[in-house]
Amino acid sequence: MLRLQTDNINAAISDLKSKGVRTLADKPATGAHGYPVVFLHPKDANGVLTELEQPDESWKRNHSKKT
Repeated sequence: MLRLQTDNINAAISDLKSKGVRTLADKPATGAHGYPVVFLHPKDANGVLTELEQPDESWKRNHSKKT
């Protein structure tokens, strides 16, 4: 399984669907971490179950690289 994060899950879904990529649900659901998620159809991702997740701003602040 692969998890990808995005700032705008709805825009990402629209972009992927415009390219022929299917999702396993029509709209995002609340994932295990409490953020919107959607899974891509494995047949459209080289057999890999791929999750798109949109974390909130606090997650981004707490997990951003500090240089």
